[in-house]
Amino acid sequence: MPIRALKYLKKIKCLLKMKGNQRSMSLKKQKLVLLSGIPATGKSTFGSWAEKEKGVMYWDLENETLEDVGARENLYLGTDHDLISLLDAIKDKDYSMIVDWGFPPDTMLGQVRSFKDAGFELWWFDGDRDAARHSFIDRGTVSSEALDIQMRKIDDCWPQIQSLFGENIVQAINSDLEYIPPEKIYKMIFEK
Repeated sequence: MPIRALKYLKKIKCLLKMKGNQRSMSLKKQKLVLLSGIPATGKSTFGSWAEKEKGVMYWDLENETLEDVGARENLYLGTDHDLISLLDAIKDKDYSMIVDWGFPPDTMLGQVRSFKDAGFELWWFDGDRDAARHSFIDRGTVSSEALDIQMRKIDDCWPQIQSLFGENIVQAINSDLEYIPPEKIYKMIFEK
């Protein structure tokens, strides 16, 4: 199994340790959101904006560890450095949390389902695929071949993805390469 997949599974395992009653009692004031979707549709931009402008804790699962988030938020995570510690540290602060994860759908749909079972609301960012591709290639951070592989996996798994995410789909980018404003997305997710 690739190292990156093992890293994901380790972080997700932290979620699965949480007992349902602990979660519901400690998170009454909070909203937990998992953002996923096609690459270059503004997930990270929205998450960063929500953290800066709205005080929502943002965790980019692919680029930050729990320790990174805890240190950035100046939270005491105890010795375990797991998601339970992080949630316990924020429960009295009225934080909501956004987790951003562009998961590989052919192998990780079960883990995404685990997020949902753990109380996360799932939101899929989509939009004009050609515009997203153009934006992705302009970034220059990952090869277009990797994008093509991820998009094929998304297309192949679309019925299962759509079943998990339901109506929580944000058409985030249009054919003119214009992104939906983050305030509008925030209202869709947090004020519905």
